[in-house]
Amino acid sequence: MPHIVIAVDGTNSYAYRRSWVQQFYEHAVADCKAYWAGPTDLGGATGLHCTVIASGVIQWLTRVLSERGINIQAASAMQVNLTLVGHSRGGHTVIDVCNRLNFPTTFMALYDAVDMTAALGDTSVIRNSLYTAHARRSPHMDSWSWWGNTGTSVSRGTYEERFFETNHGGVGGDVGDETISVTSDSSCIYVAPPPNPPVVRERCYRGECFDVPVAPHRRVAHEIYPDIHSRCGVQSDEANNWIRSRAVDSGIRFS
Repeated sequence: MPHIVIAVDGTNSYAYRRSWVQQFYEHAVADCKAYWAGPTDLGGATGLHCTVIASGVIQWLTRVLSERGINIQAASAMQVNLTLVGHSRGGHTVIDVCNRLNFPTTFMALYDAVDMTAALGDTSVIRNSLYTAHARRSPHMDSWSWWGNTGTSVSRGTYEERFFETNHGGVGGDVGDETISVTSDSSCIYVAPPPNPPVVRERCYRGECFDVPVAPHRRVAHEIYPDIHSRCGVQSDEANNWIRSRAVDSGIRFS
């Protein structure tokens, strides 16, 4: 039974200094694997290129299976060990691919999957994965807070998620530098505090509570900490380590 790895990166992934999806693809030991960079149409604004990427993934997988005497329409979980990996809209893309297949994905790794495009179908529910691990940006960070995640529930198999205190780019591998974010949000960039000290408030999400210093003119507390960029970097690494650990538990080997 061939082990196949398909990885699709996030919007404008060419600008990332480090990509967890690409590293997963490069390090995963598999019989056959392929990587697609994320959408770049109109500077990545629309994500409509996801349709082209998804079609390319299906065509490639059809050919790879055919070369091994397997019909993609009639294949079963006993014939194919498929791993799908995606970040951001790349996560949206691999979920769409997964939902269209007649056989289940063995393992799916999602790095903060988002829809945010008219391309492809509804990917809010993962319908055809035996095990899904989803690393998500913590809502405490207020990173693209108006972007909801996709692929946050399943209709079959096991779903596990974990939140990390980093921005959307950080979950994918690159938090940006101390003054510029690759995803154009300021949640991991230090901003000098106002003259008045911040007020400490407790914020809770899904049973986790944090003491958060809130400056009146800022959206998020952590932005006033000089070490916020380092914290985001550490949590970015933790997000990848967690995904890798879930993959290893599912039988995937890395070089």
